[in-house]
Amino acid sequence: MAKNANDVVITHYARTAFDKFGGALYNSITYHLLADVYTELLKRSGLKQPQISEINNGSAMLMEIATKGNVAARQALLRADFPQTTLSNNIDRSYCSGTAAIEISMINLMLDDAEIAISSGADNVGHTPFYLEAQRLRHQGFKVQNLLLKDQLLELVYNYKGFGDLAVETGELAEEMGINKDMQDQWSFDSHKKWEQAYNKGFFKDELFSITVAPTDTKAAVVLDKDQCPNPGIKLEDIAKQALLSGSSCISQGNTSGMDAGAAGLLMMTRKKAEELGLKPLAKILTVASYADDQKNSAKLPAAAISKGLATCSLKLDDLDLLEINETFAAFPLISTKVLANSDAGKWNQLQSITNVNGGAIAIGDPVSASGTRIVMTLLRELLSRGGKYGAAAICGGIGQCDAVILEAEQ
Repeated sequence: MAKNANDVVITHYARTAFDKFGGALYNSITYHLLADVYTELLKRSGLKQPQISEINNGSAMLMEIATKGNVAARQALLRADFPQTTLSNNIDRSYCSGTAAIEISMINLMLDDAEIAISSGADNVGHTPFYLEAQRLRHQGFKVQNLLLKDQLLELVYNYKGFGDLAVETGELAEEMGINKDMQDQWSFDSHKKWEQAYNKGFFKDELFSITVAPTDTKAAVVLDKDQCPNPGIKLEDIAKQALLSGSSCISQGNTSGMDAGAAGLLMMTRKKAEELGLKPLAKILTVASYADDQKNSAKLPAAAISKGLATCSLKLDDLDLLEINETFAAFPLISTKVLANSDAGKWNQLQSITNVNGGAIAIGDPVSASGTRIVMTLLRELLSRGGKYGAAAICGGIGQCDAVILEAEQ
């Protein structure tokens, strides 16, 4: 597509390593991780804090953030020595939070309400506290009662009142579409192997930066510079024997992503601003397409959002060189690529071959709001690596919602 001075482009990216639930980042606060990302983006771009107009951040585990105060984006930018005048937004659309932050940054840049924006996503699921759900009675404090601790993470998989269990519903949809457990286990196994191949080639070094996790009374300081979730030594039979989730017939712990920790960010601006600063655009954001439907259709929504985004850009499915579809469950990319292929076996195989080519969230990790930012980052880097032009990154979240980001790489 023709280049325009007002195109919104990505010039830099950075992310922490993604850590396992309860790993080295166990005691790390989300806004601390975000501050590290913002500092790294400045380092990579050569920009200074006052040059950034605004920061739009997605963080969905609000109870985790609230243990140290809310408004994670604001706390993070102040921790990273940005001026008090820097604007920020904090967005909760569950797993779509990171892509929603990209959309808000894009809109404000297009409207000339901002010159340079950072969009980011971060969550630390393992840092989420237990809580008491008890009513405060006026003038009485707590009534006489036993108080029961509750765990918010039981509802992280969208097991909310009035909605079915996402694992069960996705499993039913997969079986209805002829996608059995063996196929999902194989996809999960391949995710780890593709990550291993990419890692051995040094693919992830460019997007990662190392962070030092401060020592505690029981643990020494840790330098985290590699994703901790992949298991390249895993065998297919190890995945196959993992326990099923929520009574599903095919969704298991082995073909599902984890509940992880991490932060990721993108530096965005208009093309004319990038040229003024002497920064090279890496990719143009063509659109962020959002789609919503009944939660039971969640695994189909990436296909719907991608199709909507392509139509907005006057592109066709065959124009895409790469796809990233977040692996909440292995069933998600399998189902959505089959929908996009209109159940044509040859087309389905071809779409699978260009989807998550460096592994996905099942291997790399799935820190909720950071995942949407990460898949866009990985997509743009692989497009540049292979000389591709167009790509789409899609992620579901927020009870039957989905975003798809359509990129055009700048070779």
